[in-house]
Amino acid sequence: MNYPFDIIINILNHSLSQKEIEIVERKGIGHPDSLAEQIAEFTCRNICNYYKNKYKAIYRFNVDQVEINGGEIKIDFGRGQIIKPAEVIISGKASCVSQEECKKINKIAVSSAKKLLISIFNNKILRVFKIKSNIGMYSIRNKRFFESRKLPISEDTAIGIGFYPYTLAENLTLDIEKNLSRKLIKEFPIGKDTKVMVVKKDSKRKIQIVISIAFLGEKIKNINEYFLLKEKIKEKLLVLVKKKIKQQAELVINAADDKKEGKVYLTLTGTAAEHDKGSVGRGNKVSGLITPYRATSPEIIYGKNPVYNVGKLYNLLAFYLARKIAKRFNNRLLIEVSILSQLGNPINIPQIININVSNKYKVNEKDKKIIRSIVFKEFKNLFRIMPNSNYTRFTDMVLNKVIGTP
Repeated sequence: MNYPFDIIINILNHSLSQKEIEIVERKGIGHPDSLAEQIAEFTCRNICNYYKNKYKAIYRFNVDQVEINGGEIKIDFGRGQIIKPAEVIISGKASCVSQEECKKINKIAVSSAKKLLISIFNNKILRVFKIKSNIGMYSIRNKRFFESRKLPISEDTAIGIGFYPYTLAENLTLDIEKNLSRKLIKEFPIGKDTKVMVVKKDSKRKIQIVISIAFLGEKIKNINEYFLLKEKIKEKLLVLVKKKIKQQAELVINAADDKKEGKVYLTLTGTAAEHDKGSVGRGNKVSGLITPYRATSPEIIYGKNPVYNVGKLYNLLAFYLARKIAKRFNNRLLIEVSILSQLGNPINIPQIININVSNKYKVNEKDKKIIRSIVFKEFKNLFRIMPNSNYTRFTDMVLNKVIGTP
């Protein structure tokens, strides 16, 4: 079959993921960088909904610059005090027919940040943050351009990269963070600001797990209780780890703690954002992880427009396709998908799609044909314009969280 774009399939003799040395990291949902990125993406989704409801189309905008500037707190065992609130600053540009509409967009951004923070923590979190929105205005000269029912054109060069299935270290990192933020947070006085790093040096040696957890100082009586709680959390996590891997694991929590010096990791709210910085672009990638030993796109997706920004679309799509292909072959194939945009082409016609396949199962020409047919079918299906709109089914799936990050 002739495709409107090149689909190149490389069969690799070496493994894409099973390396001797592997380092994987995940920042929890309460980490300052994660907060900045979630605020950007939640704001993006709400601005899209505003445009959809008012214009039946999503106009141009980007809100991918969110900064958290930490304030000042006093924290000790059994007590804490806010000295100076932290700042959340949302920046970007949005299409507006007037200054009044621009003010409306900024109000949506501030409201989005508040709702997001409350959903992760509670109502009291708003005492800790002052929220500002500085979204500038794109003047709308031609509404017909935005309300066109044609596919958007790629106006930038961008590459999306995705892979599947995940490695043992990658899955372990995800499992530990989710266990902390969903289960152990209900049992212990800890916050959702966590960071998990898993280091695998080879298949025989111990796996090293280094975890940072923000403890809630007001709910802990003294330093002895703090270290006792750390030990209990460690025991529970090691039970989880033993269920997931065969190798021995060395697990450390808050490695910088020093009992003699009284140095411990306490917070008032459960996030270092109350006194530290956070920024879009420094958190987890589209995989939900930070994977320096994997091929990774430099594109940042959070807060980017899901109709026009090919960097965002192609990164999400690369992971979506990698998963589809791998599951079609019962995860016997290790898949890495790269999608390169073509400046001036409709977004459903990239310049090239490169698929690296690594496995012990021999891939033949029939398998390659199946892989190409999956890619072409998904492009044809996902890039259909939705009824009475200017955006595709793929964008609709992104907005409804059918497609997204773990």
